[in-house]
Amino acid sequence: MPVFWIAMAILGVGLALLIANHENGRVFGLENSAFAATLYLGLWGAVLILGIAGRYHRRGTMLRDLAFWALLILVLSVAYAYRLDLAAFFGL
Repeated sequence: MPVFWIAMAILGVGLALLIANHENGRVFGLENSAFAATLYLGLWGAVLILGIAGRYHRRGTMLRDLAFWALLILVLSVAYAYRLDLAAFFGL
């Protein structure tokens, strides 16, 4: 449960910085919208990583599964990026 409170504290500090610097328009050299997006996506990333890491007791199994998902995402991204070339190649 302390991980939850750490995440809430980070979110609270980020929100306080955004409220305090709303006139300035910048927090740590970033535009307010960029800082808010970084904070939001960073918290989602932390939830994802903690969910994955907390599920496995063996590090090797976790790394193997993460490598499989990374490879799957990479293959699908490349196929989508070259979808028009692949369609022309296969005559679709």
